[in-house]
Amino acid sequence: MSPRVGKASPTSDRQSIRFLTWNLWAFDTDREARRHAITETLRALHPDICCLQEVRADLVEDFGEVLGDALGLSVERTQPVETTWWHQRLDDASADVTNVILTRWPRSDLWTLPLPFDASGHERRTALLARVEAPNGPLLTVCTQLTSAPQLSALRSQQVRAIAQAVVTRRQDDDLVVLGGDLNAEPDSDEVRLLCGHKTPPAADGLVLLDAWRFAPPDEPGWTWSRRNRYVAVTGEPDSRIDYILVGAAPSGRLPVVTSIKVAGDHSHEGSQASDHFAVVADLEVQTWSSRAPWWNRSFRSGSPRRSPRWHQAVGLAVTRVAPL
Repeated sequence: MSPRVGKASPTSDRQSIRFLTWNLWAFDTDREARRHAITETLRALHPDICCLQEVRADLVEDFGEVLGDALGLSVERTQPVETTWWHQRLDDASADVTNVILTRWPRSDLWTLPLPFDASGHERRTALLARVEAPNGPLLTVCTQLTSAPQLSALRSQQVRAIAQAVVTRRQDDDLVVLGGDLNAEPDSDEVRLLCGHKTPPAADGLVLLDAWRFAPPDEPGWTWSRRNRYVAVTGEPDSRIDYILVGAAPSGRLPVVTSIKVAGDHSHEGSQASDHFAVVADLEVQTWSSRAPWWNRSFRSGSPRRSPRWHQAVGLAVTRVAPL
């Protein structure tokens, strides 16, 4: 962990947590201009916790540390499990490309989780889990990027099962769960439905996560892989929503309330697009459930104990009207 102490947020009086996820695209294309655009975009958003994917560290600089310094946030990163894939594509044997969590508050625990892989030659993927000790209670924060090849949905499903099991194993009674990541899969895919666990049997028994974008205005598609982005336009690929913030309640009854959510980093900065992905940023507030579970916790029955082994890991999530960020 970086020894840096997180600074107070300029928006700390809002009594909420601003959470962001963004794939920063590790490649050299327009490198300096893009890094400047990324830094200035994040400065303007004032996030409290960032889940960042494809963050590059090499002999030139460690971009995770650069961003931590610029934002006054502590830096946590995955340990690379295999580097050959990135070294070949970046033509730089000094480069590490990792998942990074930036946080305004200290963390009490940290884990790097190697994800299942196959022999097809694709990059080895990981998830980074950190218990962040926020002022209004702990957040088990997960940052990940799943395998990208379109035909490898079955492998991504194995990867989300591994992540879900790690969350269930490590989650403590008062931990909210917030996952930010590039899942390389659309909302109706097997792997996303599996990870959320309420439109199909969950990836790990009792774990239910909700896609925070469900609280966005209905006319907002939330494309994070968008033809409006010139780096995506040249690929000929369609608009897609593949980057997510997923939220889950604590077994104790603490609930994350999504009050605002939007796409960010979707405009050029001084003529430069920051990344090939757009970011997703949400404001979360915390409430405590004390009467009955929300509608989507189908395992709750009136008169049941407040907690039981059958449903206490899926006590639900409160919903409020979404306001603009």
